[in-house]
Amino acid sequence: MGNEVLDKTRELVLLAKDGDETALGQLYRAHAERIRRIVRLRMGPELRSKLESMDLVQDVLMSALRDLSGFTYSGEGDFLRWLTGIAENQIRGNLDRLHAAKRDIRREVSLERRQRGTESSPKSSRGPMVTTTPSVVFTRREELDKLERALDKL
Repeated sequence: MGNEVLDKTRELVLLAKDGDETALGQLYRAHAERIRRIVRLRMGPELRSKLESMDLVQDVLMSALRDLSGFTYSGEGDFLRWLTGIAENQIRGNLDRLHAAKRDIRREVSLERRQRGTESSPKSSRGPMVTTTPSVVFTRREELDKLERALDKL
């Protein structure tokens, strides 16, 4: 039975390399859950808080299926090892991106912690912050129009 599965994977890889979309779909379905488990285990809580594991799985499988021509099937477990390597590279790439200086997730402060820390600071005694975004300006304009119409009726 194990050889049948291996022969089936080998056959699907060959068909997928020739452009058979059904074979691509079957490879995706056959390996998506296993890759999801691998990705979930290796992501870690830091990356898991910013990225869904299934999004990463889809990226891994899409990348693998796009680069299938570079894969050589030579024995048992080769395809899964190849997918796992792509997953590792995707995880590393996402961590590098999230640790970049401008968006380093290790420097994030939760809103609750930030609010607790600023209540006693002198900045909090300034009162509410004034915003003039287009939506705020439009809302104020609408309210003024309603008020003017109400006054006209009086």
